Amino acid sequence: MNIRETPTKSRILGVGFSSCTQPNQHARQKINPIACPGLGTGIGRVPYTEAGRQMVLAYDDFLYPPKHLNCIVAAQRQLQIWEGGDFK
Repeated sequence: MNIRETPTKSRILGVGFSSCTQPNQHARQKINPIACPGLGTGIGRVPYTEAGRQMVLAYDDFLYPPKHLNCIVAAQRQLQIWEGGDFK
């Protein structure tokens, strides 16, 4: 399955970050390192640079989530994923 033209990688990584953060708030043993393999670069046929770019977008969105969400913010985010626009 070719997922080259989809935002799947960014979504998966964003969910991964959130999944690790929530348990860490109350756990005695914290999740420290998170391994992020080249999501989609094997069977999904996503170029390494595109996978890396979407990983950076997901990490940036996790660290600096939008303060509000409206159609303009959503459209800008979508353009960043689809067209490789600036991160901020």
